[in-house]
Amino acid sequence: QDVEAAVSWLADHAATYDINPTKIALWGGSAGATLAVETGIAMARSKGPHVAATVGWSGGYDFRDVRGASQHSLEFVRDYLGCDPTMPSCSSQATMASAALNVAHGDPPAFLANSTHEQVPGVPLYQLKDLARAFSRAHVPSGQLIMPGSRHAVEYTNTAYCPTVRFLERHLGLLPDTCL
Repeated sequence: QDVEAAVSWLADHAATYDINPTKIALWGGSAGATLAVETGIAMARSKGPHVAATVGWSGGYDFRDVRGASQHSLEFVRDYLGCDPTMPSCSSQATMASAALNVAHGDPPAFLANSTHEQVPGVPLYQLKDLARAFSRAHVPSGQLIMPGSRHAVEYTNTAYCPTVRFLERHLGLLPDTCL
């Protein structure tokens, strides 16, 4: 809700800051990736402004699927959701917060990045792959960058930054060559 409110505020004040309100993108890493992609999907169904693109680096996108999660990673998920995703009483909260379970045609394009073997907090690669399949089934443009190793989110900025920017240039109609 806070991210949606921030996007709405930015769109409402676009003229003040000389920005195009139809080209707002959300970009986050780790929990921020989860929030960016989920917010873009949620706002696509709202009557307010829409997000033009989203970027998620090392995000969790399906909180009903916690297979293989370490106890430490489950603690992050519990803190994020406010409930235990392995309990039936948390099912609706986990579903609502899971971008991969809510993708629909018309959602904003998304760029997703992840390492193959991320460490703590550890986002398993299947989270990216499941969301990418959901985007494909809904005919939502998406791009993926899967890097070898165990780096998490900002730890792979040097590798992921330019591919991310090129994706945004293509989907937002920005001038190319920010990254040469």
